[in-house]
Amino acid sequence: MTDSLAQRAHVREIAEAALRAADPVSSTREALAGGATEILSVGQASGTPRIHLLGAGKAVSGMAAGALDYFGTRVVGGVLAGPLGTGKIGPLDLVPAGHPTPDAGSVQAGNEMLAYLPGLEPGDGVVFLLSGGASAMLERPRAGIPLDSLVAINEALLQRGAAIEDLNAIRTCLSEIKGGGLGAAIAEHPLLTLAISDVVGDAPEVIGSAPTVACRCETNDSIATFRSLRLPMAVIEPAIKAAQEPGAGAGARGPRDYRLVATATDGLVAARRSAERLGYSVVECVNGFAGDAQEAGESLARAVTEEVGDGRCWLRAGETTVAVFGDGLGGRNQEVALASSRALDGVRGVAVAAIGTDGIDGPTPAAGAIATGTTWSRARRLGMDPGGYLRANDSYNFFAELGDLVYTGATGTNVMDLHIGLKMEQE
Repeated sequence: MTDSLAQRAHVREIAEAALRAADPVSSTREALAGGATEILSVGQASGTPRIHLLGAGKAVSGMAAGALDYFGTRVVGGVLAGPLGTGKIGPLDLVPAGHPTPDAGSVQAGNEMLAYLPGLEPGDGVVFLLSGGASAMLERPRAGIPLDSLVAINEALLQRGAAIEDLNAIRTCLSEIKGGGLGAAIAEHPLLTLAISDVVGDAPEVIGSAPTVACRCETNDSIATFRSLRLPMAVIEPAIKAAQEPGAGAGARGPRDYRLVATATDGLVAARRSAERLGYSVVECVNGFAGDAQEAGESLARAVTEEVGDGRCWLRAGETTVAVFGDGLGGRNQEVALASSRALDGVRGVAVAAIGTDGIDGPTPAAGAIATGTTWSRARRLGMDPGGYLRANDSYNFFAELGDLVYTGATGTNVMDLHIGLKMEQE
């Protein structure tokens, strides 16, 4: 097997191990079986309240399947906002919604979820299933902010490469659901939130823009951000007004619990074990990287090429951002891989792969890409200018031409991105 084929096989095996560790069905079921349900029985004489399932995000269907498997007929209904499908999951209504920016489906999901809550009976418990993508998929804008303005603000922030923490803080200012708004609407009913984290640090106030966790809008920072956006004042002025009003999450009174059921750490542990089974010595296993995608790619490539000795593996989990200057097509992981290719050029047996654990990298069907020591030279032989593709943010078309895109399809989970560096044994 050539270096290139072996690297692809090893990348896939390591990535698949990480994804299995973040499986939403089993992780949700195991959390419930491990004692997470105690909060739902607070104040209940029978200890077996009726259960309502609400949820949003890329992993919501799998999480719902795990919860239904555990609770069975105790689940009497609920509303989910997800990326695929429509209709029912058992007794649950599934509303397809947009990502990475909200759409009419996102607002429909928010309206249906809030309209569902008055039907809860005394003593009923609520389980909210939260995963990456929920910020866009579940929404009800504050009064005076139309959906097209909300979309324009989201797109402007994404275009400038805003970090997810900053983006979600802005989203909280503009929403009746985020920042604890949904939790406040659940009022005095016991509420258990189960979350699959897609953010660095796993902070509940950041994951999915915190629909069940009360957190305040950072007023001054948000107003300064709104004013810096190159958008019409008809869009900016209502946003500034919303940021000056009290947060939607005040007033939640019922028993509350919040549990992380899968994180990037779980994926990294599984990836490390997989790499070691393949014979690699893991010299780095880092959770929580952030920053510019091109800098992340260059950093990992330098680590791989400068390390003395073969049979080494580097594992990093986190999420980068891309400042878009060109008009090309790509995603942050493909950008990482392309940026790494210059430093890898000409070095035998080395590779850098960057993969989105949700299986979707930016507005493309790929999960990411892999760069090797031959990427730069193969592109040159085809008459391609790798640096030009990088400047144009056109990593998708670059790797498509070389056949080096990584496709997984939608995985049904999301625990940030996985970056893998490999330095194979040389005979």
